Amino acid sequence: MIAASRPYTNQAEATQSAAFLDNATLIVTGKHMEIIEEAPPQPYTTATLLEDATMRLNCPADQVMRLAQFLFEGIELYGAHTGLITYHRTDSILIAPEAQVEAREVIAMLFGKDALPPHLPKYRTPGVGNGEKPGIREQRQGFRSSALLGYLTRWIKANRQLGFKNLQSTIINQQSHEAIRPTSPKRLPDSMTGLLDDETLALYKLIWERFIASQMKAALHRVTTIDLEVT
Repeated sequence: MIAASRPYTNQAEATQSAAFLDNATLIVTGKHMEIIEEAPPQPYTTATLLEDATMRLNCPADQVMRLAQFLFEGIELYGAHTGLITYHRTDSILIAPEAQVEAREVIAMLFGKDALPPHLPKYRTPGVGNGEKPGIREQRQGFRSSALLGYLTRWIKANRQLGFKNLQSTIINQQSHEAIRPTSPKRLPDSMTGLLDDETLALYKLIWERFIASQMKAALHRVTTIDLEVT
């Protein structure tokens, strides 16, 4: 069969199939519909933030960390110096319950109560002290160490004089913090326009959206598959 539900290996094969289908008659022989549930993403860790930001914002890892540092240190807001995100060097995916409650208020306001799960979501990294093996969802959305390892490698080279004990302390501190989230979910990205430059605002929006998404119900996708016969 010339046309198949698989990637073409080269342009010539795709062009041949396109030319064939231009002159062919397609007959629908079957239709299948299913509802697929997609779990919400986990909140950001350093590794997943670096992975997402470098890809979606086209921003080098070192620059992402500099922008995150600025957001963590904060800006003057309503007469007080205010940090905009939680600590950005963390392996944790834990979230403070009060932040989850505040996020639910934002979700209900923006998307309606139907977007809320019945209970506060709880996330944990699989395979860490519980003998679990990561499933498909965790493989896609869970902790990925490659980006963090690269960042720590550069950190070690730049700070050799600090020694192993200081590095060990840094890693322990990473594990003791929350996931990366906005300090106040009610501080919407649009409210930061004019207060942050474009790159910093883009990173704040990415962190805010990921945190809000992590507190929502699973998404439901209606997938329709049509079987075609070529004559």
